[in-house]
Amino acid sequence: MPDQLLLIVNPAAGMGRGETIKDEIARMYERYHWHTDICCTRGGGDAARFALEGTADHDLVMCVGGDGTLSETLGGLTR
Repeated sequence: MPDQLLLIVNPAAGMGRGETIKDEIARMYERYHWHTDICCTRGGGDAARFALEGTADHDLVMCVGGDGTLSETLGGLTR
């Protein structure tokens, strides 16, 4: 079974680059036999919820966004 990556993305990050870079990241990890689940935030609290709910099923959690996305993701991981 491949390793599991949870990619939490703020699609508006970097003037919209978050939306386009998520697929590049997934392809890169796929080359090394990782399965990537992508969760895109739509509002406050989404990143924390995705991180909290996804930790049991994933080997690695990564986030793409700014300070708020990182802070929420870390908050979700430490609950």
